[in-house]
Amino acid sequence: MALIIGLTGTLGAGKGTTAQFLMDNYGFVYHSCSDVLREELAKQGKQENVDTLSALGNEIRAKYGANELAKRLLKKIKESKEKFSIVDSLRSVGEIEEVKKAGGIIFALDAPIELRYSRIQKRKRKGDDVSFEKFQEQEAKQLAGTGPKMNLRACMALADHTLTNEGKFEDLYSKISKIVNRLEVKKMGDTFKRKIRPRIGWDDYFMKIALLVAERSTCRRHHVGAVAVKEKRILTTGYNGAPANTKDCIELGCLRDELNIPSGTRHEACRAVHAEQNVIIQAGLHGVNVEGATVYCTHSPCILCAKILVNARIKKFVTCGSYPDTAALELLKEAGVEFEKRDKPEAVINVLE
Repeated sequence: MALIIGLTGTLGAGKGTTAQFLMDNYGFVYHSCSDVLREELAKQGKQENVDTLSALGNEIRAKYGANELAKRLLKKIKESKEKFSIVDSLRSVGEIEEVKKAGGIIFALDAPIELRYSRIQKRKRKGDDVSFEKFQEQEAKQLAGTGPKMNLRACMALADHTLTNEGKFEDLYSKISKIVNRLEVKKMGDTFKRKIRPRIGWDDYFMKIALLVAERSTCRRHHVGAVAVKEKRILTTGYNGAPANTKDCIELGCLRDELNIPSGTRHEACRAVHAEQNVIIQAGLHGVNVEGATVYCTHSPCILCAKILVNARIKKFVTCGSYPDTAALELLKEAGVEFEKRDKPEAVINVLE
């Protein structure tokens, strides 16, 4: 059974980057509606740019049907008997529906328009050398066409997965991998074998370790893990639990639950030492300098932990979870400690055995 991934989205959002990642890491074969149009423009001896591509695409859709470009590519895929295929540059509802009818999965990509404009200026593809105003005008035509014309807004609304691509490449790659790895189970079973399993980035690497550290927690409310890192080397780890050589909350029960105390308040009414506190305590206990370190933690800090982290002179705090204490985030910002909230990494250990 073939797996087809269709790509739609705004200009410069990262459709090409997504396609390249799928080709390099999962063995997909690439096809693009835009390439069909480029070939036709070349035959007609016309200049290639966003306007001519858009006009020709709308002309073909009006003459042959809104699904025509996708039909041509899907026929080619079927004839070649490909197992893993990409259909890029889907810009009409008819094209989306045609790919879905063939069992395809649709990815929609988007990002802030200013960021996308800067990307197309750097990639220097034919027709990309336009003003920001012209870029906005071109996109407006593609976003809300009627009838068989391009309508990116409607296409993106029909997507199975929407990816916001406004960070690092490895952030986008991580999002793609999570989806494709699930598709392996749901759609392909044992027949879908990746060419090379994508290597996780450093941020996900250390965050997954923090999640593993959190499994040592003895808290009945939240399992929290923290890892202090400098120059890609782990300095110390910490999790939330009772002080050393004392009874923990698993044995005694949770006083905060008994008193019905909401999270983020009355920190003194808690038997546990927080994970962030323990990661700094362990550094002091073993003579490890954490100045300039990055702390990866499964939750954002409380105000008490934020004060300790600031005085330990860490430079960055990275988390994939939340804790209801806005004062802590305000303090980190005031002290110049960078704060980053990331998606939670896939809670699976992926290794070849």
